Amino acid sequence: MGRFNLKKRYSSDTNRMLCANFSILQISRKAANQFEARSKSTMLAKKADRKLSRQMTLPCSFQHNSIHSLSEHGTNTSNQRGSTTRLLSSEDRIVETPRSHERDFNNSTDSMLDLDSILMDRVDGIEIALERAKHWSTYCKELVNYIRTRTQLEQEHWRRISSLADSSNQSLPKRFSPLVEIFEQSFQSDMDHCARAKQTLEYIRDRVIEVLECRRKEHDTKRTNLKNDWNKILKNYQETQDAHSKAVTSFKQREDGLSKARDLRDYNVTMEASKRRKEFDRRTRAIEEAVNRKDDAERNLHILRIELHRKAEETKYHKAKVIKELRELSLQCEQTTKACTNHYFNWLSELYAPLPDSYSSLAYEARSFQPGDLLIFKTNNL
Repeated sequence: MGRFNLKKRYSSDTNRMLCANFSILQISRKAANQFEARSKSTMLAKKADRKLSRQMTLPCSFQHNSIHSLSEHGTNTSNQRGSTTRLLSSEDRIVETPRSHERDFNNSTDSMLDLDSILMDRVDGIEIALERAKHWSTYCKELVNYIRTRTQLEQEHWRRISSLADSSNQSLPKRFSPLVEIFEQSFQSDMDHCARAKQTLEYIRDRVIEVLECRRKEHDTKRTNLKNDWNKILKNYQETQDAHSKAVTSFKQREDGLSKARDLRDYNVTMEASKRRKEFDRRTRAIEEAVNRKDDAERNLHILRIELHRKAEETKYHKAKVIKELRELSLQCEQTTKACTNHYFNWLSELYAPLPDSYSSLAYEARSFQPGDLLIFKTNNL
């Protein structure tokens, strides 16, 4: 009987396990069917997106890029100069993102604003900005001195080269002289290059040296004016602050005087009744005068406290303004330095660029010369 019950219980447990496994299998098959259905719907949606993307007209900056490529790669088209686009959803929405140079400009602007904030938070922010502006002025002075001196040396060098080429061209024997045509070409090339160098050095003098000097003079004038204006504002604030400190001290003294007068009134002195009455009246009048002086000091302190707050706000406003103007002034100077540097090296490159080709052609002609041909020609013409 016990065996039969154990067998029955074992068979019932086995049936329950089989039912559970069958349920799990059904659930897994159902999940697989749902996943397959979702995959099919996703594929159909992608096909619909491709079909719609062929029918859509993209902006002119995306004529060579398809929406499907954007949806697959999800990256910006770096070969186009226009604003990049990204496919956001299957509803064919295209959103333009900022251009690269606009992002750089925004980042640069944010950096400048962060720099202003740092200088505003520092007590010596104005001094740092003024020192930075003065540093550029010193740098520009030395740079102009170098360019001017080098230009003068270049001008003197090419003047001597031109004079040497002219005198050598006149004194050099030309009849039956080997390679004389090559040296004549070299003399002419030197004189042409000297004329070109003179014109280039005049450009450098007019468009680099004078521009940098004008910018430096304007920079120094504005920097000095900003410094003087800031010193005046700071001096006014310090004077107001000193007056406020004196008013606080005066108010405390008046309070102490009033307290002493009241203590003195309460102090009893043994004297006659008539004298006691007079002394009481005198001490009462002293208290009234002390109260009046305290009230005057309090009113004066209140006025100076309001004035100090106003001066503090005004000083803060002018500090931000001066820092911004000094930053803009420094940026203008850097832009001028960039433009002048570009012109300077560009003109030097154009000045010396023809020389290697000219000398190479002269060397090639010299290599083609055959020694003895001129001697044979001279002997035959005797």
